[in-house]
Amino acid sequence: MRYLKILILIPIYLFSFIIFIILKSIRPIIKVRFGQVKSSRIGHFLINTELYLLGKKMSNKNFYDIIYFDEIVSNLYLEKIWRKKILIFPRIYVSKIHNINRFLFKDTKFEIPEFGPDGDRDKKNLLSKFPCDLKFSDEEIKYGEKLLNEIGVSEEKKIVLFCLRDSAYLKEKYPNKNFQYHNYRDWNSDDFIYAADKLAEKNYQVLRMGKIVDKDFISTNANVFDYANSKINNDFMDFYLAYKSSFCITTATGMDTFSFYFRKKFAQIHLPLFSSWTNNNNLISSCNMYLKKEKKVLNISEMFYYFNKVNFNINTNSLSDLGIQVLYHDKNHLVDFCLEAEGLYNNTYLYSDHDKDLQKKFWDVFNDNIKKYNLSYLHGNINATFDINFLRKNKKWLN
Repeated sequence: MRYLKILILIPIYLFSFIIFIILKSIRPIIKVRFGQVKSSRIGHFLINTELYLLGKKMSNKNFYDIIYFDEIVSNLYLEKIWRKKILIFPRIYVSKIHNINRFLFKDTKFEIPEFGPDGDRDKKNLLSKFPCDLKFSDEEIKYGEKLLNEIGVSEEKKIVLFCLRDSAYLKEKYPNKNFQYHNYRDWNSDDFIYAADKLAEKNYQVLRMGKIVDKDFISTNANVFDYANSKINNDFMDFYLAYKSSFCITTATGMDTFSFYFRKKFAQIHLPLFSSWTNNNNLISSCNMYLKKEKKVLNISEMFYYFNKVNFNINTNSLSDLGIQVLYHDKNHLVDFCLEAEGLYNNTYLYSDHDKDLQKKFWDVFNDNIKKYNLSYLHGNINATFDINFLRKNKKWLN
């Protein structure tokens, strides 16, 4: 069977090679580009494509873009949205031609940058410049409210989303692929229940998001809901909840891009620090890194120094090779972080002059290291607030 497949693919790729050579020869007249939408991963499926569309609004260049999806589509409602906005080509026909360039010629002129490496980074601050243009129909709003009512979510109270990363989705969707290199980004959702309760006590309704999750999110507070394991969980509601929400608490996982899409505020705990989402006036945090050999917690500049040893390719294995252990926030700090986000986004959180000095010092050190290690390509205009409770407790971090 394997040899039969190879025999079939040989003429297909030969034909694709000829087609690509023709496209290459006519490019001075017709500028063709290819883009494979990572439709199997919701974060890339949503935000890369949105940034592509916003980029086209800003560009006066005319390209003929050939765009296609992965074999797997992670959200069927989103697929419907993108097919209305973009001409999507059949994967079976165009992926082979695209592969000729990706793996043989490697000519960047034929690649749509938003669908390549770091294409999900809002480097031009486009999400701040352009509003979301998705409008729900009256029927969709009625349907969304009906489902929320079924699990006891009120129309009258504000909604906060919790997007908490674990490995369950990747394990179930890709049982034959090893994603353990991402495990350092996983969090125990139990550690966030106390924070959810505190927000619920302030009359928010907290919904834990997710498609496939590792464990239930159980609280005794009636205003905390485990949407991920609820009967109303579906592709449309993932969108609708982000649309309805006030803000999002996230550990940097694909589900939080629904909030990005609707230009909602988010409070993000990002690992590693250097690639945090530092724009759009959001609150961000990261974690201490413990160097086991020297038995010390690294300051910001030391983090950058050690990450540079692995060319900033941070994953579970490279952290282990460096002898670095992530010191995750405890549940009490997560409460402080969530309450800071709530106060910040309602203009009720009071920062002292000392707090403002800590913020300035943090961003000075962060920016110096971003420039020193040529990481500016990951960031647009840096405009965010860093977790002030972390800075108060880790002043040596700023040395």
